Amino acid sequence: MGWFNRARRGSQTRRKGDDGRPSGTVTVAELRRATDRLFEAISEQLGDELNFFADHYWTLDIEESFDLGKQPEILAGQVSDDVESVRNFSASDDFVSIRHESEHLVGVLRAIAAKELARFPE
Repeated sequence: MGWFNRARRGSQTRRKGDDGRPSGTVTVAELRRATDRLFEAISEQLGDELNFFADHYWTLDIEESFDLGKQPEILAGQVSDDVESVRNFSASDDFVSIRHESEHLVGVLRAIAAKELARFPE
């Protein structure tokens, strides 16, 4: 059974949210609004150009991320590779690989979150 089927099987037992939809359901419009707000906050709080203090980070393979039945292998990601991929993607009209571009965008977003965390240590 592939990772998608394992993830789907788990989603059949999800609770419903306050709006009556399954709690794991979100619209593209909601995602767009959330990311617009996030990028506005990034621009206001961190500036319009971001320099990252670390280049490597820990990550998981996407297929293993949703299989809680086994211990995943920990991998290393690279912020500079993620930034280059996001930059190339934003300048291109080529085919969009949702998985590939999402993974690189997540790497950049995690680096942004780490940058903010460094501003406000606990």
